[in-house]
Amino acid sequence: MSAGAIVAVEGPSAAGKSAVALAAGALSGGATVPEAYVRLGRSVPLEFRSSPELVRVERRLLREDVRRWRQARVLARQGRTVYLDTGVLGTLTYTWGLVEIGRAEPAAMNALWESVDRAVRSGRLGLPDRIAFIDIPPSVRRRRARQSPEGHPARLDGLHARVGTLERALWSDRWGPLLGNRLVRIDGRESVARIARRLVRIGSRPRAGAARASGRSDRHLLLALLRSLPR
Repeated sequence: MSAGAIVAVEGPSAAGKSAVALAAGALSGGATVPEAYVRLGRSVPLEFRSSPELVRVERRLLREDVRRWRQARVLARQGRTVYLDTGVLGTLTYTWGLVEIGRAEPAAMNALWESVDRAVRSGRLGLPDRIAFIDIPPSVRRRRARQSPEGHPARLDGLHARVGTLERALWSDRWGPLLGNRLVRIDGRESVARIARRLVRIGSRPRAGAARASGRSDRHLLLALLRSLPR
């Protein structure tokens, strides 16, 4: 049995990642792995009072991301296409964004970076075969955020929007050239059904790492992504 692909669905808050990942899993007969925040029962606080508190929160989410990655690999080895609702670097990119806008200290970024680096080097985190970035205009994102107050509290919408803008540039300008055809940009204004069909086609492509002798090249690429982040 050939292994299935792991597809990470990325994008800003309220881009519709959860809906399209679930729809793609159902449509393809594959599996969807929810984001860490949802898997923890939304019990993780989204607000923090200090950088050390932020690091504690993000490390808790990171531990869940390690479990998500392990589950995704097991499902992929069973031949199923796996759709990750947000990949495994979300804690790092969000913390980086908070530091960039002055809402967290650089020490928080350094601490979390080291945790992610250890997880990558030990094989507890890996690189998805494909990364689908849902690109969505700010006006559409704001409308969807208002329609989903439970998942996207209104008081945090401005913060999420600012960080999301930075994350978009990160994936496009800094990480895009490194990832090459692993990264696919999707127009988030399309319907959930249409985006889900695109994700199924993306997941059916030959696995990006299939021609490699081992996961070592993937690990090197993932470490290159980490090193490209200013600290």
